Amino acid sequence: MEIFDVSDNSVYGQEMVPFAFVEDTHGGVTQTFSVPYPVWGMNISVIANRTPQYGNFRIILADATDGRIIDGGEILNRGSTYRIIRTANTKLYMIISTAYIDRFRIDLETNRSYYDTIRPR
Repeated sequence: MEIFDVSDNSVYGQEMVPFAFVEDTHGGVTQTFSVPYPVWGMNISVIANRTPQYGNFRIILADATDGRIIDGGEILNRGSTYRIIRTANTKLYMIISTAYIDRFRIDLETNRSYYDTIRPR
């Protein structure tokens, strides 16, 4: 996880459109999914109000065909991070680990131009 310790800068000046989200209080493994956009982001927020000093959130985004790690991140205590992903039309899944947090939310989003070009109709 040490190689994923810094948040990416979100795309400033571009309107970002959320197209999916994951929200929960516990971790686990998501179902397999695919994203059609060539560049998209994971906007991750963690709330840990009851015991913030112990809060821990970890995420790994992996390729479902071979298990290769595409990206990941860790939030200690509480806070947020932004990950830019450059993988399209690939089967993916997330592994999420939580400890002493109240809840987390992961918004998957892309910029308006990609969304308008590829959005489901």
